[in-house]
Amino acid sequence: WRSTAGMHHMASAMAHAGFAIFILGMTLTATLKQTYELPLDARTPMVMGDYTLSVRAAEKREEHNYITRRATIDITRDGILITTLTPELRFYAVRNMQTTEAALHSTLLRDLYLVLGEATYARDESESVLGLRLYVTPAQQWLWIGFLLAAMGGFVALIAALRSSGGTR
Repeated sequence: WRSTAGMHHMASAMAHAGFAIFILGMTLTATLKQTYELPLDARTPMVMGDYTLSVRAAEKREEHNYITRRATIDITRDGILITTLTPELRFYAVRNMQTTEAALHSTLLRDLYLVLGEATYARDESESVLGLRLYVTPAQQWLWIGFLLAAMGGFVALIAALRSSGGTR
């Protein structure tokens, strides 16, 4: 970093490496993404690809401005607990609107994204069935890492340009 030429080379390397990591992340995410969908079953573990999902708790509660259906779900792989996620399905009566509050577990290698689906009612509301959808997206974080590395390369190039011009034009 002693010379502006060195800074320009560093900036170029950072930007190109960041772009390459971004493209690799985008390619892996797009080609290896997996989606699984099953009805929520509190009685037996649900197998979705390499993952087993077990309902720890399920509840329906009235909050101050919405009604929530929430499931607390343990996710294991090869018998080892990876995480516990709590997706929600919210209904806002004032607007007659339903929203989904997804749960996310993120690591450097992959994201697990769990969504509680819309209710389909049986004869009685107490017999309602909810759906569960699991998204496995590998290399999702690589998109952010690549973008940040490329942006840092741009900032280093800007600093080098300001240094070489003496800070003024």
